[in-house]
Amino acid sequence: MRRVAALVCAVSTLIGCSADQGSVEELCAAWKAVPDAAGLFAGFDPSDAPRALQQLTAGRVVLRELRSAAPPQPRKDLDVEIAYFDALIDGLAELDGSDAEQAARLVDEITAEHPAVAEAAARLVSFSEESCTAP
Repeated sequence: MRRVAALVCAVSTLIGCSADQGSVEELCAAWKAVPDAAGLFAGFDPSDAPRALQQLTAGRVVLRELRSAAPPQPRKDLDVEIAYFDALIDGLAELDGSDAEQAARLVDEITAEHPAVAEAAARLVSFSEESCTAP
């Protein structure tokens, strides 16, 4: 569960700094254009499946927009993040939302099935800090 929270925070941070080939300039502009990025995952709680699904779906939309603006390496990392969000959305959508423990277990299982997510998120945060921050 802590890994999920860390990943959600990393993605929130990434989005908050905010085409076929994309460019660094396009990606940085896309990050900066995201309104209230930090608010996308405020209070993320997988045991509240309906709210978690709303947050994840909104986050996936943003990630896809970022992907379309991204150059090749960040695009690969965004693909990893999008696949993770897809799996979380698919998994939580199958639950009826009445069993918080089941939702938490499911999120932990999905997170374990996507071990590259943490490194991808870290690379994206690093990329944004190095490439999108004014000197």
